[in-house]
Amino acid sequence: MRKMNVIFLTLMLALPMFAMPVYAASPNKELGPPTYVLNVLGKKEGWSPNGDFDNPDRHTIFIPEYGECNIYMTSGPDFAVIDGNAVDDGEARFELEKGRYTVRIAALGKPGYDLKIKGNSMFETDGDDLFLTLGEVSLKRNKGTPTWEDGTPLFMIEWSEILQVLGELGIDFTDIWTEADLAAELGYTVGDDVWIFDFLDWLSENEESGIYFWNINNNGVKHFQVRFYN
Repeated sequence: MRKMNVIFLTLMLALPMFAMPVYAASPNKELGPPTYVLNVLGKKEGWSPNGDFDNPDRHTIFIPEYGECNIYMTSGPDFAVIDGNAVDDGEARFELEKGRYTVRIAALGKPGYDLKIKGNSMFETDGDDLFLTLGEVSLKRNKGTPTWEDGTPLFMIEWSEILQVLGELGIDFTDIWTEADLAAELGYTVGDDVWIFDFLDWLSENEESGIYFWNINNNGVKHFQVRFYN
C-alpha cells in the first residue's frame, strides 16, 4: 500500500540503504541496448520554432524549461511521438509499442537543475472521475556522471488499485469471476503490480476507458532522457 507509518517513513529517510535504487552507470551495461530512447528537451517561454511536431518517427519532445506540462501516453503498434511540443499548449502525446518494459530516466545537460515526474491515470466513472498517481520520480542534474532513476514504477498499477477502479466503475465480477480469473486475463497472478497499459487495454475490451499521462514539473532541466528496455 502507498500509505506508510510515520515512524517507518522517518527510518526510511534516515537510512540510505532503504532508498529507491539509482544507477550511476549507464543502464545499458545492465540491460543491454535500449528498445527505444526518448529525449525530452526544456525550452524557454516564448520559444516558437518553425515546422510542426507530429512526425511519429522523431525521438524528441519539447517541454517548458520552467513550470508544468503533461505528456499523454497510449499503447499502440509502435513507439511514436504523436505530438512533440508541450511548450505551446502544455500537452504532448506519445505512443508506446505494446509490451512491458524496464524504464530508466536521467537528467542530462547542465548541472544544477531538477525536475519531477508523476505517472498518473484517470478513469471515467458515473460520478467524479477517479484519479490515481501510480508513482513519482525526482531528477536532479548534479556534477559528474548522470544518475539513472528507475522509471518502471511510473507505469505500474497496484493490484489493490485495480480492484478500487473496478469498484468505482461499477464492474462487479465476483459472482462470475474470481480474482485469479481476472489476473489470468491480464497475464499476471493475484497481487502483482500490473503494467498500466495491460489494464487499460483490458478495460477497453470491456467497454470502459481510462487515460495515462505524465505530469512534469520542470525547474530548469534542459534535457532528460527516457530509455525503454525489453
